[in-house]
Amino acid sequence: MKRLFLLLTTIIVSCHGNRPAKKIDSTDYRPKVIETKISIKADTVLTDFPDDSLSNGNVLEIGLFHSDEVPLNARQLKWFGLFCKNGKTYYLDTALIDIQKVKDEMVDEDGQQTGWQVKAKHTDSCLLLISGVENLSKHPITKLSLGKEVLLPGDEQVFAYNGIKYTLYATGDKKTTQSDGFVQLTNYRMFLKSEANGQVTNQILTANGNTEYGHLIKFVGDIDGDELPDLIIDTSGKENVGKTTLYLSKPASKGTLLKAIGMHIIVGC
Repeated sequence: MKRLFLLLTTIIVSCHGNRPAKKIDSTDYRPKVIETKISIKADTVLTDFPDDSLSNGNVLEIGLFHSDEVPLNARQLKWFGLFCKNGKTYYLDTALIDIQKVKDEMVDEDGQQTGWQVKAKHTDSCLLLISGVENLSKHPITKLSLGKEVLLPGDEQVFAYNGIKYTLYATGDKKTTQSDGFVQLTNYRMFLKSEANGQVTNQILTANGNTEYGHLIKFVGDIDGDELPDLIIDTSGKENVGKTTLYLSKPASKGTLLKAIGMHIIVGC
């Protein structure tokens, strides 16, 4: 019995050893997929993503805000501004800001001033103020125009930047109530996918369990100067809430495309 076992082993090894090496066909190449994940179930979004705890910078918009919507140390921070000249030329530059206490018409009584007014001391329009981000410098920015600024589940936007193909797309469930035709989105997610040099990188950017709207893509262009696209997205999806979120490519970790740097949260009436 022992001799039979050794004989069979020898035959098997011999057969495998005599097989010719498999020829690798370059046309059979499959691109590697790198996907960043968040701690949510595959079919259910339990928490909104991202939130302001994940960011380490500050972003601020121009306008009137409630008392808790502007950092208390905003006057002491060093700011860069994303500016637009004549409605068509965009650039990043250092920004001087003017922040004043004003009456909050929604909550203040006569004589009270709990609100904030934020202005940029600049001749051109300021789209966003940025602070706490290293290695920013003054430079012109080409804004990419997308066919759709709001992505619903099943929508996608494809664009190219410096020879790299990118796809913004959204997933989720869409329900319409029969009584008023109101559309409710659940398990909403927005992704950014890139394809370059045979490698596909797919990253989740936003997630929202219940939302009234798809998330708004406010800006696409190279803000941090590394020749890769950055994004500004309103990640709230709510009627009276804004979450202007800045995503930059330069601080992104290996295997990802973007990092959420800062979020300006505002609440309406």
